[in-house]
Amino acid sequence: MSDHSPDLVFRGACVHTLVPGRLADLTVWDRDPADCPDGALRDLSPTHTFIGGLLVADAGGPSADGEASPAESFGT
Repeated sequence: MSDHSPDLVFRGACVHTLVPGRLADLTVWDRDPADCPDGALRDLSPTHTFIGGLLVADAGGPSADGEASPAESFGT
């Protein structure tokens, strides 16, 4: 990961470090990837996905508010 990636998407002032008040793109996994053998990494499943600090999907699927998940159009 590049230390300059937030600047490339013009969000350098509000992202880059995981601290209160900053935005986060984050995936939470069902197991700790650091504790998995290499061959088991492909078997990990995401339990939650956050984009811009907002929960956009959980293990049950896209956000439950009835709206399309931002993850579906993210980057398009």
